[in-house]
Amino acid sequence: MKAKEYLAPAVVLTLICAVISFLLGLTNEATKDRIAENEIKAANAARIEVLPGAQDFEDVTFFIDNPDYEGYSLYRETSGLGYAVTTKAKGYGGDITVVTGISAEGKVTGVYTLNSSETPGLGKKTEDEAFTEQYLADRQGSQFQVVKNTAKGPGEVVAVAGATISSKAVTQAVNQAVEIYALYAYSRDTM
Repeated sequence: MKAKEYLAPAVVLTLICAVISFLLGLTNEATKDRIAENEIKAANAARIEVLPGAQDFEDVTFFIDNPDYEGYSLYRETSGLGYAVTTKAKGYGGDITVVTGISAEGKVTGVYTLNSSETPGLGKKTEDEAFTEQYLADRQGSQFQVVKNTAKGPGEVVAVAGATISSKAVTQAVNQAVEIYALYAYSRDTM
């Protein structure tokens, strides 16, 4: 008798879980196209934001045989204003996806965090304009570097207080974008 008392609720719970899983699967199937469409819209809006005056972009197929550059995408603005490069770096809360605008002359024109799981009030501050506008300064050929207090030289970016890991991750993503653009520009110009 006791086995039946334990078995009946377990069967009922199993059936409930199966029905809910089935319904979640249906919901996922019904919304996946809309989710993908919204992700594309968000990425396009980010590209336009980081490259002032941009209207439309085309995907550039460019292969880099280096695992450090996995998952990047390179888009050319159709009128020749510049490029938008999407890169990822490991932050405190996981991957940070950054879109970096680069002019046709190779200058960073904007930085936008497309996706991040950083801590609200700390790492999330790397998305603020006060932080991202530091990348617009002339780096004079050097990579951007994170410093803790005051930027004293070209390419120095002051970290968000309490969010050095997040600041370094965004900086790494921007540096990767600049490197990807430089590799692409070099290969394009030597062909």
